[in-house]
Amino acid sequence: MPKGIAARPVVRHPADLARIEEQPLKRWGLPGTTYELLLAAAASYGDAPAHTYLATGGRKPVEVLSFRALADRVTRVARTISAVAGDVARPVTSLLLSQGPWVMAGQWGAQAAGVANPVNPALASDHLRSLLRTAGTHVLVVPSHQADPARHAHLADIAGDLPELRAVLTVDTLPGAGPRAQEPGPAPRWPVPVLPLERVAPEQTAAPVVPPHQDQVCALFHTGGTTGRPKLAAHRHRNEVYTAWALTLGLELTPGEVMLCGLPPFHVNAVHATGLGPLFSGLHVVFLGPEGFRDTGAMLGFWELVQNHRIATFSAVPTVLSALTRIPVPEGADLSSLRCVYSGAAPLPDAVRRGFEEHCGTPVFQGYGLTEGTCVTALTPACADAPPPGTVGLRLPYQQIRVLGGDGAVAAAGEPGRVQIKGPNVFAGYWGGGPRDTVDAEGWLDTGDLGTLKDGWLFLTGRAKDLIIRGGHNIDPAPVEDALLAHPRVVAAAVVGRPDRHSGEVPVAYVQLAEGADTTREELLAWAREHTVERAAVPKDVRVLPALPVTPVGKVNKVPLREDAAVRAARQLLADRFPGVAVELGATTENTGQVVLTLTPDTGAGRTQEALLDALAGLPVTTRTTGPVGRPDPA
Repeated sequence: MPKGIAARPVVRHPADLARIEEQPLKRWGLPGTTYELLLAAAASYGDAPAHTYLATGGRKPVEVLSFRALADRVTRVARTISAVAGDVARPVTSLLLSQGPWVMAGQWGAQAAGVANPVNPALASDHLRSLLRTAGTHVLVVPSHQADPARHAHLADIAGDLPELRAVLTVDTLPGAGPRAQEPGPAPRWPVPVLPLERVAPEQTAAPVVPPHQDQVCALFHTGGTTGRPKLAAHRHRNEVYTAWALTLGLELTPGEVMLCGLPPFHVNAVHATGLGPLFSGLHVVFLGPEGFRDTGAMLGFWELVQNHRIATFSAVPTVLSALTRIPVPEGADLSSLRCVYSGAAPLPDAVRRGFEEHCGTPVFQGYGLTEGTCVTALTPACADAPPPGTVGLRLPYQQIRVLGGDGAVAAAGEPGRVQIKGPNVFAGYWGGGPRDTVDAEGWLDTGDLGTLKDGWLFLTGRAKDLIIRGGHNIDPAPVEDALLAHPRVVAAAVVGRPDRHSGEVPVAYVQLAEGADTTREELLAWAREHTVERAAVPKDVRVLPALPVTPVGKVNKVPLREDAAVRAARQLLADRFPGVAVELGATTENTGQVVLTLTPDTGAGRTQEALLDALAGLPVTTRTTGPVGRPDPA
């Protein structure tokens, strides 16, 4: 074992967990903080390559960093942040960048100096402003005006509303951005000093980094919806170091092997599973360009990339795996380095798993985690002998998992219920306030997921909030989605609850067809009736969309689908009650998951809000409006 790196026992079977836990966690010699982990990796693996950053298109390397160079860059970034933050002892640094050579160094440098807050820069302005205010941002790290004029100007507009802001650090390196058709206009004005990180950081050679403590909060990750008050999950150093160590125990990868990262830098998987974890293992991480899996060129050349870089593993969401099955593997391509692939963040339909494995000959394993559990809670060991089909894995060592039945008691083996976790990966709570009942007095975190435990293996059956409750009967959308995905022309499917006056909710489906494929609503409904086992779960309607909405990490986003279903239900009720009257309807989703219908006022309407609201009274949704609404359709 290289000097400075904690010992890593191997997990292959449930019995291995008890063997590992015979000694206390501290006996394994884990570093106390993420910064100590970086220094230990640099001491152990030295000049071996740690990171390779690819340009847009995924073909040309922009920069290669050794473990030693990465640690040096992180140290200089930490010194820079401390210097520009002035008298703030542990500043909050919000990073709004696409993937590139300074992103991970920025993340871990911010953690060494204080608290890192990686943020999706594509969020709407109001939500972004609210998120940064909740974080209490002291330092912003953003694209330079030269690199991305539009985003730079957009963030400058928001900066004036951040009362704690002390400085802005800009990054020029956007791999593969290419020459501009014209030079950007005048740079916007910022209310605080603006400094180029790539030029300033190398000059930071003197000031020592004040070592953080393992119990200090080191990172804030946005979780939950994009409306209402943002929820920022606070991670301690010890949460992140433990998780990085624990998730490597079932991989059995050796120093120098290559892991691919195509997920965005504001996602916990990118920071932990393909960020901190490889520091323990001595793995070489290849970053798939600024846009990751969203880069069309990189995806089209994906199998050549696997061959050329000798990729051993990567993790992705099911929609990415599904897309890769439609990209031909070149004849004669050598994919022998690819040992396994991990799927997470969303349920993995069996049809997608089988299709991927048949397409490239590589097994797909599942993992499970959530931001409030740092990143990973359960993982299927890649070295396990025939794990049970459909499992998301074994619990991490020193972490506990239990399933509670409807009566609040621990469910029997194989019986379904709500999944709860307890252990060293459970987060510190929500920064700046948030739900207080997420973790109970005994340290159990309610994940909001439904599942079963059998012989130590965890199986997920869905999200509690995704359950469709039809007349008191709980319907799990996953089997219905699997039935639709088995259709030869369907490549993506989502089933949500549509508000219903009689049953509360009824299932409706949204599907995406394969490129060039065609079918009818009636044919899809007939297929669903034939292949859905439970009669009550058969969708009442199927809508074909050009593409299903996805989150920034690529998993299907059901929020806009629920909103669309609610609007359609309301529109039909109003059409039945008031023929010939057109009413503008919209819907938003609150942080609670509650869909709120909105009726747009129109002073020329012939119907009062009371009459319209009365017509919608039977729908189990909140409806808001002011003034008279609606007007007769033109003849």
